[in-house]
Amino acid sequence: MHALNVAVRELTEYNDKLVELVYKMHNIPGEEEAGIVLGYFNSEWIEFGWDFKFPSQSDPDRDAKLQSWINMNAFCAKLSTKGDSKVDRRWDSDWVFRTPLEKTPWEDSDNTDLLVDVDLDDPKEKASYEYALEKRNIKALNFWIPGAAVWIKINGKGIYDMKGKMGREYDWVPTNWKGLKGWSKERFGYWRERFEWVSTVEVLDSRTKGDAREAAKIMKSIEENAAKAS
Repeated sequence: MHALNVAVRELTEYNDKLVELVYKMHNIPGEEEAGIVLGYFNSEWIEFGWDFKFPSQSDPDRDAKLQSWINMNAFCAKLSTKGDSKVDRRWDSDWVFRTPLEKTPWEDSDNTDLLVDVDLDDPKEKASYEYALEKRNIKALNFWIPGAAVWIKINGKGIYDMKGKMGREYDWVPTNWKGLKGWSKERFGYWRERFEWVSTVEVLDSRTKGDAREAAKIMKSIEENAAKAS
């Protein structure tokens, strides 16, 4: 399974084929065989996804890692369109949206908490401090937004239809969302508003703003169509 995860990250042009491969693997005739594949896939994928680290601005492989992040989310979003609970990754996607759309760490100009027990004369500790500052900078959205936007582009309606608890929502995780916990149409609307805001932030890359603008437009259309159908 590790080789498959590497392929998902690195082989952009084979993303669709990898989706079909995994889908077929999860539907091998015989419950025992399919169960073995499913177990390995789920455990490996969760660790694989959470192990993905935000690349620093100085990372020479930053662009490649951004593409890997997009590939991962595109892969999961495409699997979620299959209508098969065995490969539906929407339940684990909430943090992909909440990280860029519900948190605003750049608004905290103090950052003194990052200096606790840090020796800036130590090169390693100084580098860790600077990396932590980067993650709080608004330009970090250049990394996070494309991953969230690709979910909307591929399966925005599926995200809109989600209900119940979120897989990664914890009390200790900061959020600007003031509504009830869990998936909801209201939260979907809040994310759409945040995408709209991101599309106007001048310091962000044009690609980031374009992705945010497209995601917001798709979400608005989904909401309007749902209102007409009700």
